[in-house]
Amino acid sequence: MAYRTPGYDIYCRNCPLGSDKAVHSHAECRFEDALLLIVSDYPSTLEERTGIPFSPTNKEGDINGGKFIRKLLADLFNKDERIPKQYIPFIDNVVLANAIRCNPNRGKETLKVDMKEIRECHDWLARDLAKVHPNVPILVSGSKAVMSVLGKDRRVNSSRRKIHTLDSHPVVVCENFANVARYLTKKVTSTYKRRKDGLEMPSAKSTRLLTPVPLSPPWCLIEDVQLIKEEVIDFINKYK
Repeated sequence: MAYRTPGYDIYCRNCPLGSDKAVHSHAECRFEDALLLIVSDYPSTLEERTGIPFSPTNKEGDINGGKFIRKLLADLFNKDERIPKQYIPFIDNVVLANAIRCNPNRGKETLKVDMKEIRECHDWLARDLAKVHPNVPILVSGSKAVMSVLGKDRRVNSSRRKIHTLDSHPVVVCENFANVARYLTKKVTSTYKRRKDGLEMPSAKSTRLLTPVPLSPPWCLIEDVQLIKEEVIDFINKYK
């Protein structure tokens, strides 16, 4: 059974971005039982079609933000013996959310997203926050998500590699998953000797997480997810 934002409305008209395809938060567990809340910027066209945040592409050999973060969570959490077995696969214990619930891309046109739209849409995220455990860790991915969660003056680069707080939630900021996926699409090859970053793709049917080149986008993202993992483990030890 899937769980969604309380009272969610795909036809939301709170702001000019309304598209009749609002993508609200999703989890395989009850929100109050979740071990992590992930908030990204806004849904992609694929997420609009599926109605689920972070939907992974099903095209062989392709990488998108949804596929990358699911693979990253599997490699970093599922294989860590400190995570109790009942929480594996870890993705089933995560609430997936977007700060902006509608895709601003309208074909060749992209609607402007500023603090007015972020504030109007924040009511939906507030409903998610009211439902999850008051101490559950939050991973924030991308500039719009950072402004929604931490405030309009916060930026990704200056906020990374730190533990922030939102009320009693520990918060970690990271690069937008979609940006890292685009980087990998350009850089990753199927030839081992030409590999330059953190993912090896030996065939179109598999991806394996490797030690990435320091300061590359995958390396930065992995460092931040490692940081939130420690917060998750601490949360489990204290509250589960």
